[in-house]
Amino acid sequence: MLIKEIQKNTREVIRINVQEFKGTNVVDVRVFFQINDDWVPTRKGISLTESVLDEVIEGLEEAQKELEG
Repeated sequence: MLIKEIQKNTREVIRINVQEFKGTNVVDVRVFFQINDDWVPTRKGISLTESVLDEVIEGLEEAQKELEG
């Protein structure tokens, strides 16, 4: 299930999906690029299991605070 799509640049988007992979629910954050009218996934991305998702979110929030000064 597509959760969010973020425009990375003129040729790429970042898609956040929740899906099942080998019997495990994961959050997949991946870069897609466009060929004709189709969006194709790249290897640039990460799949996160529920067990690490909270820690990754916490780390991203800390990084955001650091950037904000």
